[in-house]
Amino acid sequence: MAKITHNIMLSELKNISEVNEQSLVVYARLWQLENWLREMLYVELKSKKGRNWIKVDDTKKNI
Repeated sequence: MAKITHNIMLSELKNISEVNEQSLVVYARLWQLENWLREMLYVELKSKKGRNWIKVDDTKKNI
């Protein structure tokens, strides 16, 4: 899935000619980092809270 999303993002970014290539590369890497960090957060929350990981109220009470 990440490969497909990455390809879609690259094809959309190629349509923007005013932005230099180095900026696009940095943006793409930051975007990948953000997605990876979010995925790691979800894994940690799921491992700690189980099925209740998405319930904000339950999470706040047990911190």
